Amino acid sequence: MADLRREKKVCLGAEHDEALRARLTAVMSALGGRTTHRSIGVGGSQELVALEMQIEGERMIVEAETYIGLSLRGRADLVDRIVNLLNR
Repeated sequence: MADLRREKKVCLGAEHDEALRARLTAVMSALGGRTTHRSIGVGGSQELVALEMQIEGERMIVEAETYIGLSLRGRADLVDRIVNLLNR
């Protein structure tokens, strides 16, 4: 189980930004990420797509939620590294 003190969640941008989603997927794959679970939920006008990946033995969660955005949650140093790679 992840140490919650080391976990971080960041909003990367709009949930409908397909270019951002593609860059995020490419960065996570380049770091050796592999998908372990995917789920889709709909409630009223909101949709939530969640993708769980393993990178360096750590669980990383990508969520795309209507009106909230595209977010990344996981071990703080991995989140920071992925964000830095996205911003290059």
